[in-house]
Amino acid sequence: MDAYWNAGMRLRGGEALFPAGVSNWAPTVYHYAPWFAWLWVPISHLPYEAVRVGWSLALVVASGYVIFRNLALRSMATVGLILIAGANLLAIASGGNVQPLMVLLLLATLERRWLGPASIAICASLKLAPAMLVAVYVGRRQWDRVLLSTLLTALLMATYLTVDLTHYPRSLPGSLSLAELHTGVWILVSIVVFVAAFAVANKRSPFTWLVAAVGVLVASPRLGYIESTYLLAVAPNSLTDGNQVSPQDRR
Repeated sequence: MDAYWNAGMRLRGGEALFPAGVSNWAPTVYHYAPWFAWLWVPISHLPYEAVRVGWSLALVVASGYVIFRNLALRSMATVGLILIAGANLLAIASGGNVQPLMVLLLLATLERRWLGPASIAICASLKLAPAMLVAVYVGRRQWDRVLLSTLLTALLMATYLTVDLTHYPRSLPGSLSLAELHTGVWILVSIVVFVAAFAVANKRSPFTWLVAAVGVLVASPRLGYIESTYLLAVAPNSLTDGNQVSPQDRR
């Protein structure tokens, strides 16, 4: 949480969002889009300890709800997923990373007509790789959702243009992704998985979102235990085909 808090404090004090001389390995280094830091400017006026407790509580509650939703599927595969990704999600919550809230947002809205694209845009603007989930909308030919997600992502990413990016952290600590090994291979594999997710969605497979989530893992600039939690966001939605979504969920 300190990375977000300190970013808000820097903006509040008129300092650079991405200052010079900050190590990429520092736990408080800020890697996200400026709009998220802007949200922390008013939050930084509150007592630090109160924010820390409230933020931690929100992350734990979000993690608990995500795990509960996956347990409701009552399958051995889901149990295995929870033992791995669920444990990771709780560990992430204890560290203050925003990931549990992102997972909850995606889980709750992916099949919603307007909220789904908005959620993907928010997550993509923060951690880039969730943009791969749009492949599902493309495969289903839900062009209104594709357009909305693309426009909102572009709008949120455009906030980078408002700050000095000279000292933006170019690499991520602990990165094990294809992006670090070879940029060309990373791009190629990401395209292949995107096409695979598109093809599966086009056939209305119940595994559509799971394939797209694999694409998120492949396309992630940093592949680690955090990225595995995206599977928890899509598992409950993967049992529902786009044609079977209720009218209420389409809103």
